[in-house]
Order: sequence, then C-alpha cells, then structure tokens
Amino acid sequence: MEACFRVATLSAEVGGKLHDSRRAREFGKKGCELSHAPSCALVATLYFEGTGADKNDERAAEFAQKACDGGSASGCATLGVLKLGGHGKGPEVAAGVKLLERACTEGAAAGCFELSGLYALGRGVKQDDQRAHLLKQQGCDGGHGRACFELGMAYDGASHAVKHDKSKAAALFEKSCALKLPEGCLTLAEMLLDGVGIQADAPRAATLLGPLCDSGSAGSCGRLGDLYEKGRGVERDVERARALKQKACEGRSLDYCARR
Repeated sequence: MEACFRVATLSAEVGGKLHDSRRAREFGKKGCELSHAPSCALVATLYFEGTGADKNDERAAEFAQKACDGGSASGCATLGVLKLGGHGKGPEVAAGVKLLERACTEGAAAGCFELSGLYALGRGVKQDDQRAHLLKQQGCDGGHGRACFELGMAYDGASHAVKHDKSKAAALFEKSCALKLPEGCLTLAEMLLDGVGIQADAPRAATLLGPLCDSGSAGSCGRLGDLYEKGRGVERDVERARALKQKACEGRSLDYCARR
C-alpha cells in the first residue's frame, strides 16, 4: 500500500509541477483498492483539480468518500468542498461544514482554509471575521499556500480584520511562494522591487519572475521584460526585453501589447 502511494505521489508532483498524472492515478487507485486512505485522497484530488485529465467531481467524490471513511483528513476536506459545491446534485452545506470542521480538527490545512471562507461569508455558520482569520492562520501554519497568501493580502491592506503590516505581509507572501503558489511569488517579487515591507532586492525579484514567466504567467514575463530593458537586477538586454514583452502580450497581458 505504502509503495503504491509513494510511486503515485512521486508521479503526481516533481518540483511542484505535474510529472505523470496517468501513472499517479494508476498507482493511487491500486493503493486505494488496498484500503490505503491517503492513496484514495490523492486520486480524489487529481480528479477534483482536473490534474492531467478532465475534471470529474463525481469520481472525485467517490474517492474522497473512501479516503474520509478510511481516516484521511485530506479526503474529508475534498469531500467537504464537493458537498458545498453540490457536484451535480445541489449543495449540501451542513454536510460540507461538518466535513471541513472534521478535516481541520484532524490536521488538514485545506479544511481549515476552506472553513475560513465559510466564516468570512457566513455560509452555513454564523459570520465571524475573527474566526475566519484564525482558521486561515491555522491553514497557513499547516502549509496551505493560498491561506498564507490571503493572510498576506489582509495584512497588506485588503482586510479590516487585522492591523495592516507590510512586513508581516511580505513574510506571508514569502511563505506562500515557498509553498509554490505563483501569486505569492509574483507579489513577493513586486515587494522586492519596491522595497516595501522587505529590503529591496531586484536580482532576487528577477530570479522569482523567471520561473513564473516560464510557467505561463504573462504578467511576470512583462515585468521581467521591464527589468531587462532597464538593466535592473539583471544585465541590460533590449532584445530579451522585447521578446519577454511580446510573450506577455501573446499571453493576454494587454498592457504590454502597446509597450513592445
């Protein structure tokens, strides 16, 4: 069981990127057939996110249910989100809340993050901004990149629930970037260029923008083009700047279409 799960996990992700989704599903399903709950949870996630294949909420719910029944907090979190969305049947809000509460209590950072959104909106629970913030913090502490990013946005001024603090925001964007969230890396790069909340470091910003551009972030390509055009943090290269801005324009970052 563990061997199947290890192969599935290694196949699913290498360096934060999809490696071999077919192999991941194949070995994940084998592990799940042997009643290995984490394997079921992995397959549920692959179907839910549409990783390497068409998104299939019904199949995701099937595997998430097996995972949750087998004691996987991650499986319960995925199932909770699916219940809230209805996965073709209509939302089951109370059931979704209960599953997310269980997932969060049992250590699934995703469960805490999703539950924080419900408290922020007052969906299925009494609206409570402070509770939402604490749950998001719990999700971030548990390694959920988007939870860290949204906390960073709150400290950066997007929320009245916390005192604005640019240094805390930068630290949270740094953490979300380390957890491979592209938005976290892009926002951190901008802060490094501006020197707000963190010491200015244009070379590091350029280092962050490069992989983002390669992975399809049009805005990152354009921003990196600006740096090459000015020789800021990188050696000045007008041709490379022009090529990057062209890539940004082709990626529908329209601001750069007029700036090539």
